[in-house]
Amino acid sequence: MVFAGLSLEQAPPYSVTMKFFITGFVYALFGGVYLALNGGVFDIMFIHLMTIGFMTMVMSGVVLQFLPVVGGITFKRINLLSNLIFIGLNLGVIGFYLYNLLLLTMSAFILFFSITLFTMSVIYKVFMSKTKNLSILSIAFALLFLFLGMLAGVLMLHSHASINLDESFLQVKNLHLHLLFFGWILLLVMGVSFQVIPMFWVAKDFSPQSKAVFIFLTAGLLLLNLFLQLLLFYCCSYC
Repeated sequence: MVFAGLSLEQAPPYSVTMKFFITGFVYALFGGVYLALNGGVFDIMFIHLMTIGFMTMVMSGVVLQFLPVVGGITFKRINLLSNLIFIGLNLGVIGFYLYNLLLLTMSAFILFFSITLFTMSVIYKVFMSKTKNLSILSIAFALLFLFLGMLAGVLMLHSHASINLDESFLQVKNLHLHLLFFGWILLLVMGVSFQVIPMFWVAKDFSPQSKAVFIFLTAGLLLLNLFLQLLLFYCCSYC
């Protein structure tokens, strides 16, 4: 293994990240049981159980571990930040499981608040950091798209509450999916892979040019998609 460039002494406390990994594993098991008993991979509960409960839970733990070690980015109150994110994610899963409109709305806004706090904290720290490598920039982009995807999810919830499932709802739904799957998940995997794959001698280090092309091409296409979807939404609103 190659440990060059890592700040192992700045790693967060064990409890900060492990609660995300253990809980994510539990949700993955529960998701398998739920799928076996209920069937249907397009069930809204199963989808959010895996995306919020498993994927985002584990990926949040990865970000909180990765940023201090790889980017030297530390948080003054990392225990408080991690607890707020952890509570928000769990409430989001519970809201979808119970599927009560009031509880779902409350849990969605708490989840959105915790994701917003997470995103703004990381982007501010990356912006203020003196050392900005492409792995860290990729993670910052990923969190920005997580925030935008969550915002689209809140808009969808508002449409559900007002029973307004028209053409604009489908556009916001597509935007929600694209931002989270191709923005949050893909860009985060890219950022971690740029550091982890060479570190374990699986392959040679990626060139800075190739990293920049991957990151900015993906982010640019997603921002273009966001612009086109908003333009289409605006046009449909006045048709």
